[in-house]
Amino acid sequence: MWVSDSIDPLERQDMHRWTQQLLPLELLGAHIHSGGSHTTHRMHDLGFRAGTAVFGHLGIEWDLTEASEAELAELAEWIAFYRENRALLHTGRMVRMDDIDPTFRVSGVVAADRASALFSLAHLGRSDAAPLGRFTLRGLDPDRRYRVRPLSIGNPSHGVQVPPWFGTADARLASDGVTPLSPRLPHGALADGVVLSGRVLESAGLQTPMSYPDQVWLVSVTAV
Repeated sequence: MWVSDSIDPLERQDMHRWTQQLLPLELLGAHIHSGGSHTTHRMHDLGFRAGTAVFGHLGIEWDLTEASEAELAELAEWIAFYRENRALLHTGRMVRMDDIDPTFRVSGVVAADRASALFSLAHLGRSDAAPLGRFTLRGLDPDRRYRVRPLSIGNPSHGVQVPPWFGTADARLASDGVTPLSPRLPHGALADGVVLSGRVLESAGLQTPMSYPDQVWLVSVTAV
C-alpha cells in the first residue's frame, strides 16, 4: 500500500498515524529519501527520515551516488537495524499513547508475547512548554520488569538535554545538555537505560527528553 507520493517525514508522521489504524505496518510503503523532499522542499536529517520510515515496509528512494560517505555509513546502520527488528515490527501489536503535547507523539510496537517492544518518541515541532514532563508506555505486561534504553543509530546530534533514565553514562551528560550523545553500545543502544515494571511505565512513565524539532528518538524495551 503506497500511502502517498509525499515522503516528507514530517507529513508522513501524520499519514502513518492514521493509516496504521486500518493497515499493518508491513503493508505501508515507507521510504528513506534524500535530505530534501521533492514535494515540500523541506530538509530533514537522516535520523528523522529513517526513524519515521522504519515503522513501515522500509525502502530507499534516494540516488545514493549523491550521498556522502557518512550518509552511506549511517544508512547502512539503519538498514541493519530494520532487518534485525523486522520480525517485531511486522508481527507485534501497534500501540499509541495519548498526546501530552501537540508537538510530541509516542507510539510503538509490542511483541505478541510482550517480551520486547520498540517505541518512537517523535518531536514534531517546538512546544510552548519546556520540559514536557513525562510520557508513558502501554501494552506491556504490568507484572514484568523491563529494561528501557534509548537507541541511537549513526552519529546523533539531536538531543539538547537527556534525562537520567538514559543510563549512567548519559546521566553525566544530562546536566550539561551535551550533544552528541555517547558512548554507544552495539546496534545503537545507549548506556544501560533503566529497569522498571510494565505497570510503572504505563502509570508513572519517564521524563521526556528535550530535543530539537523534527527528530525521532527510538526506545528499546526488553523484559529482564
